Amino acid sequence: MALPNHPQANREQISDADTRAHITFTMNSQMGVILLSFLLLWVSIAHSLEDFVYGIPARFGLSVVTAALVLGAAYVVQVTGILLASKHARSGYMITFATGAVWAIAAAADHLKEVLTVWPYREGVLSKLLEVGIMLVGAALAVISLVVLLSRNVDAVRGQ
Repeated sequence: MALPNHPQANREQISDADTRAHITFTMNSQMGVILLSFLLLWVSIAHSLEDFVYGIPARFGLSVVTAALVLGAAYVVQVTGILLASKHARSGYMITFATGAVWAIAAAADHLKEVLTVWPYREGVLSKLLEVGIMLVGAALAVISLVVLLSRNVDAVRGQ
């Protein structure tokens, strides 16, 4: 440690402040990723159940059982991402980025036209809110996960 009046002391203080700010940023980002991931789970499960009620798996040529297995596998991946992100592992943020992006893009590709043009629609406003929620929350999750991935030393602050 440099003496207080030493020229290097100021650089060390700035470096320490920068490190603390970075740790605060990453911890807040980590919490954001986890909260958005759980929110995405919630809205996507509710929406997926509604899709099953309205026979959407058949529209894609899938039986209900096959669709349920595929969806279950997707949720296992999504929960794995949450668990890894909670440990501040880079792979967790990669998974949350991918799951957020996939949900947002798939929901927009499959439902955006319906959300904007069809009325009445399924269960009304709630159905549309679930679909828009998947698009917005998925996109937000992808963005914040990407920000964390692009920040420096994701794994370096693990456990702090």
